[in-house]
Parts: sequence; structure tokens; C-alpha cells
Amino acid sequence: MTFSIWMYVMVFVVQIVGGMLGLAIFISLYRQNRKKGLAWLVPMIILLVYSIFEGFSGSSILGAGMIVVYCLLFLASYFLLKRKKHEEEGLAR
Repeated sequence: MTFSIWMYVMVFVVQIVGGMLGLAIFISLYRQNRKKGLAWLVPMIILLVYSIFEGFSGSSILGAGMIVVYCLLFLASYFLLKRKKHEEEGLAR
């Protein structure tokens, strides 16, 4: 299966937008109720793993790029949650 450069770009854009939306929902749910947030995260991770396998079946570059995109999104959401937690603790003191 051959991919053009536009196909790679579109797949990465869709992965970034979808990942950002999913993690935004996770962050809002997690801040309200930890169990609901984790319940949202589990199916999201399962679908993420499935999409990575599909990416690797198309091309190794595509799969590796998807892994990098998802790692960056998860790191960004982790640091955002960590910063919000410290802000809430600072206000509570």
C-alpha cells in the first residue's frame, strides 16, 4: 500500500485533533470525578493501541509518527493536570 505525503499529513492532523479532543474530555472528567475520568481513559487507550496497529500495518513511518504524536499529547495532558492540581492546592492554602 502506497501513501502520498498528503495522506501522511492528513492522518497526523486527524490523530492530533482526535487525541486533543479525547484528552480534553478526559481532563475535564478527571478533574470532576477521578473514576469517570479513568473510565473514559481506558477505552481511549484501547482505541489508541488499535489505531497504532493499523498505522503500522500501513507503514512503519506512519505507526512511529502516531506513537510520537500520542506520547506528546499524553505528556501535555499530564503536565496540564499537574499544573492545575498545584494551582488548586495553592488556592486552598
